[in-house]
Amino acid sequence: MNHSHTLDTADALGNLRSIPDTRQLFETYFNDGLGITDSMTFHEGKLELEGDEYVIADASLNPKYRTVQHWHNVWREFNLGPRIGEGVIEKLQSKKASYEEKGVKILINEEPFAVVICTPLMQRAHKLPYSKDIVFSDSTASCDAHNHSITFMLTPCAVGAVPLAVIITKGQSMNDYKIGFELVKNCVGPDGFGGECFPKLFITDDSEAERQALQSVWPQSKQLLCRFHICQSVWRWLWGSENNIEKLDRPILYALFNKILTASSVEMAEVAYLNAIDSNNNVNVAKYPNWVNYVNLYWKRKEIWVLSYRNFETHGHQTNNFSEICVRIYKDIVLSRNKAYNVVSLVDFTSTVMEHYYIRRIRKFCNSRCDVSRLFLISLQKKIKYLTIDMIESLENNMFKVPSEKDTEMYEVNATLGYCTCYQGHLGTFCKHQAAVYFFFSKELPNAPPVTAKCRYNMAVLAFGDKVQPLSFYNSLNAQDEIEENNTEIIDVNYTNNMSKVVIDEKQPELITNNVLKPVQQDFQSVVDLMVHKNDEFGSTNESLNIFLKNLETSQPKTLGKHFCPLVGNRFLFVMLIKLKYEFNLHQ
Repeated sequence: MNHSHTLDTADALGNLRSIPDTRQLFETYFNDGLGITDSMTFHEGKLELEGDEYVIADASLNPKYRTVQHWHNVWREFNLGPRIGEGVIEKLQSKKASYEEKGVKILINEEPFAVVICTPLMQRAHKLPYSKDIVFSDSTASCDAHNHSITFMLTPCAVGAVPLAVIITKGQSMNDYKIGFELVKNCVGPDGFGGECFPKLFITDDSEAERQALQSVWPQSKQLLCRFHICQSVWRWLWGSENNIEKLDRPILYALFNKILTASSVEMAEVAYLNAIDSNNNVNVAKYPNWVNYVNLYWKRKEIWVLSYRNFETHGHQTNNFSEICVRIYKDIVLSRNKAYNVVSLVDFTSTVMEHYYIRRIRKFCNSRCDVSRLFLISLQKKIKYLTIDMIESLENNMFKVPSEKDTEMYEVNATLGYCTCYQGHLGTFCKHQAAVYFFFSKELPNAPPVTAKCRYNMAVLAFGDKVQPLSFYNSLNAQDEIEENNTEIIDVNYTNNMSKVVIDEKQPELITNNVLKPVQQDFQSVVDLMVHKNDEFGSTNESLNIFLKNLETSQPKTLGKHFCPLVGNRFLFVMLIKLKYEFNLHQ
């Protein structure tokens, strides 16, 4: 049979009909989350490995874009339903059973529309210690073609924050939020939020609709405003053209407001408030009556944003930045900076991609591949070099008194609650005074940096559930690096830098030999003798000696600590040795 066209050209091969095996292969790509372009690129890359140009040109094995686009449209209609209309809810209801088989809880409310997603990791997150104490809540939109609102509820843990639930609603009205939060309450049941059914604190931005909905569903919980959003709101108001605030006055007024926000006590906050509205004695305030009214409105609800009205229950968290990070992860990684096809695809992405992302990040921490906590502990270790175990007073009920570095004040540390009376520690942040109790008395404080095998194991349970490895798998490389709660043995050699029981691998200078500390006077005399010897060997000039003498006379050891040697050893002796080396070269 004679053909009127060529048979063995690329153009002819490109018109062949695709075979069923090729279509089935592409449907596998779609099920794995690849789109049209990604699946074609991946498939062609596989064919390139075979090195046969005829195969790559063959449309039956390497289909064209329009063919793959048609397959994708059919696959999407079958698996995700239509983009809009009642068919979306019907498809979501039909897939609910398949979600439940994988351990994902899905609750749906049709009118007003709301969906709650609680994956296996989110369900296990409700057993975390902090889930009953503090929850962050924040919303975003523009994630799908119909601009549904997505609300994330998170709780802090050793790896940052993990989601407790994801809520998809039609909008961001009070009624939309209320329906979504009620679905969460029904989804988690009596075991939710650490078995308390509600958290002690919610930290949100200043969204009145969201706050009213939270108050309606969980009236027992206390609500606080995010510090960052408060500052952002005030700064935005100062820059608003309708408020007529001069450019040079904006930072001055903002500083007055910030003093209220960060006051160390309620009394100081009240003084800062009076200064911020004092139009009689402050020229900058007197020019703007609208500023006084603005501050007065904020002051009426001071309990929810002024830091001095908070306590250790916040565990050092004054912002909901974890929520901001979660939103960025969702848009950049889960959705790959694309809008989802419809709500069904949002549920699919949340149940799979988002779940796997958090598991991978937690696994990285469990496998000791995250050094943030260890480095933070090292920084605190350096800050408590002024302390010895004898300087810390042990009280009853796991209480301790730790002296201040700058004055004679004593700070009380509650090792059970993770609380200190210093400015940093009274809000639940792990401060250096708590670090002293942690190091010297081997106490496991609830807010201590997660550096032990037990912390890594607990996070592994969160990620893997009953498939977790045994506790011994998460031990450190050196067994002695693990701090034990019942191990209170501290080797005391009457030296201010006694850190013999630590949970970090930091190489210290070898100042101790056979557990006997070399006398400081002997070391200092060795330094002096060495300098005299070098001076006799190489000589010195009057200019270099005068410079060195001037540096010694103007030195301020208290700026680098309470000792003279670190100051000289780190700076002036180094300069002296450089000069000696230079003079040595002149004599050659």
